[in-house]
Amino acid sequence: MYSDDSVWNNIVQYYYRPEMQQDYSIDHLRMALGGTYTITSDEEEIIIGSSFPAVDAEEYIDSEDALKDFNSYKMLIEGEVIEKLEVNPVLITSINESTVVPNYKIPVRLYADNTTSKGDNFWNIYFSGGVFSDVNYPNLMNTETVFYDEFFSFSLPYSKMQTKLLDAELEITNQYQITCNYYDYNESIQHYQDWSDLRSSEKLIPNMYTSLSSHMKAADEIGELCDGPAGTRLTGLTTQDQLKIKLASNLPPTYADSIVYNVSPYALSPELGYTIPDNYLSYLAQYNQSSSIEESVIRSQENIIFDKVAMTSIEPWGVNEINSLDSWKREKLFPYEISIEFPRHKQPDAGTATITYTDDFGASTHNYVFRNIIEDRGFSSKLIESLKDTEEGLQPDVEFKSTDYIKWVHDLEPTSMPLGSTRFERKSCESIDFIELLTSMYNNQGEALNDNYMFHGLENFDQGSAYIETETYLPVTTYEDSSLYRYADSQRMLTVMDDVLDTLQSYMSIGIPREEYTTDDTDYGTYIEDSMEQAKSIMESLFIPKRKHTEVIAYKIEKEDNGQNIQNYWFFNASGAQDEITYKDTQVKYGKQYRYNVYAYVMVLAHKYRYSDFRLTKQIGTKDAMIPEADPLGFGGRFEEDTETPGVPDFYCMQFYDPTTMESADQLFASDFEGDNTDPFFVDDIESGSRLPQYSALSQRNQWSTVQYDLSSFPQLADFHLLLEPCIKIHKIPMFSKTLGVYDNPGNAITCIPFQFLDASNKIGFNALYEDFESDLYPTIVTPEDGELMVNYLHAKDLLPVDEIVEFSQSPSRFIEIYRITKKPAQYSDFANALISTIDLKMKNSFLNYSDYIIPSEIATNKKYYYLFRFVTENGAPGHISKVLQCELIDDGGYVYSLFNVVDEEDFGEELFTQVSKTVKKIFQLEPNMAQMVLNDENVDYDQPAASQVNLMDLGASAIRDIDGSLWDKKFKIRLTSKKTGKKLDINVNFNIQTENFTMTPIESAT
Repeated sequence: MYSDDSVWNNIVQYYYRPEMQQDYSIDHLRMALGGTYTITSDEEEIIIGSSFPAVDAEEYIDSEDALKDFNSYKMLIEGEVIEKLEVNPVLITSINESTVVPNYKIPVRLYADNTTSKGDNFWNIYFSGGVFSDVNYPNLMNTETVFYDEFFSFSLPYSKMQTKLLDAELEITNQYQITCNYYDYNESIQHYQDWSDLRSSEKLIPNMYTSLSSHMKAADEIGELCDGPAGTRLTGLTTQDQLKIKLASNLPPTYADSIVYNVSPYALSPELGYTIPDNYLSYLAQYNQSSSIEESVIRSQENIIFDKVAMTSIEPWGVNEINSLDSWKREKLFPYEISIEFPRHKQPDAGTATITYTDDFGASTHNYVFRNIIEDRGFSSKLIESLKDTEEGLQPDVEFKSTDYIKWVHDLEPTSMPLGSTRFERKSCESIDFIELLTSMYNNQGEALNDNYMFHGLENFDQGSAYIETETYLPVTTYEDSSLYRYADSQRMLTVMDDVLDTLQSYMSIGIPREEYTTDDTDYGTYIEDSMEQAKSIMESLFIPKRKHTEVIAYKIEKEDNGQNIQNYWFFNASGAQDEITYKDTQVKYGKQYRYNVYAYVMVLAHKYRYSDFRLTKQIGTKDAMIPEADPLGFGGRFEEDTETPGVPDFYCMQFYDPTTMESADQLFASDFEGDNTDPFFVDDIESGSRLPQYSALSQRNQWSTVQYDLSSFPQLADFHLLLEPCIKIHKIPMFSKTLGVYDNPGNAITCIPFQFLDASNKIGFNALYEDFESDLYPTIVTPEDGELMVNYLHAKDLLPVDEIVEFSQSPSRFIEIYRITKKPAQYSDFANALISTIDLKMKNSFLNYSDYIIPSEIATNKKYYYLFRFVTENGAPGHISKVLQCELIDDGGYVYSLFNVVDEEDFGEELFTQVSKTVKKIFQLEPNMAQMVLNDENVDYDQPAASQVNLMDLGASAIRDIDGSLWDKKFKIRLTSKKTGKKLDINVNFNIQTENFTMTPIESAT
């Protein structure tokens, strides 16, 4: 059950119209009366505050100096100009008696503050607008705008991810989750995935609900469902048209096409009976559907509607039964899905059955009155289909309109625990008037006929002929307009409208009948008391904002593809539905992203109002402390001297006028007393007073006075009519959204054991082994595509990066990816562009894959290579990577051997040498043999100039050169081996001949 105040149950939201917010309101009169919200700060918590007027039975009753002989309630206005407000319930009339919706014209009187009154001219400027004493006053008399008094609450569930971040998964009771499930994988499922990817529309992929309903219809007609022996074939049943006649002759065409589309792959197969085969998905993928049937299926799958019957039925095709389908049936028919689950809004267990306008009620106080009317009258199908038509712009004379609200959100955040945080925002909601929608539906029954929707389970409902009975299931009438269907729909709409109007009449039953009473009538006291008590209730209800009655009547899940709406799923909020709304979307392509937007259709009972007929007053006389001898107004000395406030007028005689024309006008708050001094209500002494509230005080004292004049103890008065009408709005309120796709779990880890081929091929090899599944974090990211896939997978599964994955991959490892670089990696992403090979593990002529594999790789000698391996599943999900292997083939003078090392992540990066040289002991000294240093002049001709023969001079005796070769310009390797540790040190030594020219003079050398 949702709560309206506890953020530990759910997110709390309040919506109210801008005219009820002090900072945004264009209803300046309401602002002047103080009936608006203000936002104030209380320590660390932001709260909604107000300067609401107050009505108090003790403090705000005018009695001591009342001009009438009864107590009247006046509302205290905490303003600088207006002191009090009063309504007169006995003069309430209808605005228009010919309309079926109750409407009221309520006379309201405002009283100027005695202590701050600035005279009649200021009183006029204050209401009409203008400048007075350098202060600019807005016009309070807005008689054109229709305002709405609408303040309601609506609670939302937290997301599964929010509860994780708050570390309150067990404490928070209302949670929603949109996630993906991947149940099974085999060759048939792979064919099905490939087939789905090639469909022009997701709507051609079987919908779990309509598909199973079709199978059940076929099972009822021609065989068993999912189990049992294959049925006996019916003679001559070989085409889709024949199958359509057999299964769906009494259904709307879209249902017939849907049934045929789903059952033809096996029902018309020569080798199959009428049971769904284990490899049904393969048959579906291979079956050649009629193009006309495909077009019909695409059209009808745009909207799937779950009405009251679908939401509450215990039949096999009921939504609750399908959601609890056995896992083996699900794996056979629907191997993967996107699941949407959230708690629905319910009426309280012990709410009151009726609602009245003067109740101080909230969203959790009353029964779902209107939902119950719709449900009891069998109207849920027609209503939701009409909401669909209205959103599509097909319903005449009515449309969803954007309406501005101030939204107050109170929820838990990690930084606001445990009290929660509050924020305000300006928000637009799409809204429609429920009465206008019903009227449009009734007046345009032949309009907005279409077939871009399906009611779940309709094909399995017993389609009898008693469509006109009130309680009969009747979605079929939405598809066509016939005399029978129109009669049935009219009956339902009229009963719903009649019930709704009766509820509105009881909800806003205000006004006191004007009956003839005498002073001796024993009911007189009750009459006065009733009228004044209702005046008090009306003032509290009209001028103090209260939370309005709300009901959630339906939900909608919108499915988007790249910002385009492609499907809608509608759910009636039936009283007998499960506590959780669950929808499993099987019409998805693997790995493709979809956005799901969930909305609630919230019915709010409020009222709209408008001001009219303003009247202001100007003083034409005053009555100070009077004595019987001084009675200029002819009251016969009925007032005693005022000893408390000498010099202050006790009463004002005033004239009413229309401020728009400045002409005299009748007051609105009272009427003429038409009696004379013989009438029992005529005042002839102070005790009897004015006995009835509908008559003015002056007219009961002066039989020649008119209602343009009256007496008051306040210096100025203002009368106006408040035009009031209840309204029922249906708001489309966003609940939550999420973008995700279907993904299989990551693949298993790989272990690679390196080795060297013992031949002259300069090859190394790796024995790749498949590891058993173990719970672990998401596999390490190598490529940018890996990062994107990880984000999508974790988001779809509501997992944090620190959460372990506890489910194994359904699809087997199909490929081995081999990455290789020649520089020591600094991070795993260094391998991103170094994929050198992808090995397919699929066995020839088999659906099976190898579980291990020998991987050869040829490399150059005396060079280091770094290898990384991983498995990739058939669904393209990478597994956990191997260790980084450092591999090198050493060619030691023709002797080739291998070196293999594991490079851990903490060892990544090039080693930084801070000491580039080191002094060691002189262990040995290398010098050339003297025979290698002898000058060899065998090729020198001494008869020639020396400069020409210098390059013919050589080193090394001929005898040594012929045996051991020349020492010069060659590199020699010397290996030192430690006797203690066995460690080896290789020293490379070069012997080079250095030539210098000493024949050049210093000057020549410098040049």
